[in-house]
Amino acid sequence: GQQHPQTGRYSSSDCCSTSHIIYRNGIKFGDLSIPACAEHPVSKRVIESAIIVFNLAIIYHIHGERYPCMLLKAKSLYEKCTCLLFSAGCFSGHVFCSTGLPVLDLLSMALFNNMSQICFERSEYVALDSLIHLLVEVIDSKVSYPTVESNSTMRHFKSIFLLNVM
Repeated sequence: GQQHPQTGRYSSSDCCSTSHIIYRNGIKFGDLSIPACAEHPVSKRVIESAIIVFNLAIIYHIHGERYPCMLLKAKSLYEKCTCLLFSAGCFSGHVFCSTGLPVLDLLSMALFNNMSQICFERSEYVALDSLIHLLVEVIDSKVSYPTVESNSTMRHFKSIFLLNVM
């Protein structure tokens, strides 16, 4: 795999093998210090748990590139992260959209992106289609983030994830 020259956050395999791009960087707890997070009704502890589970899933996912059996563990952890986000009230009903909190939106996009890559690798095309739909819902949501910098950063991430879907 290669590191993306601008963001350093993605890796893609050679064009001759299955082409996939996964989000490889862990989400940092420091990202939760965004002022809007304190006012948001989402439980900070549940979000922290989801971040820990997501970061662990990335480790299994990366090792799954060499040891495919680890992809199942990564997928299971990504699913647990999704359940945690639901239980924290990050999404209304079964609708996935931007929350307005950069750390949650980045986590959601990375989560659906990485889960879709595993489904692609495992030829689980029905699940892949659903995950791509969820990812596009988050990407397509029109929200304003707390700062000009976070708006710019999130536009950048959304464009990268959207290009990956194509």
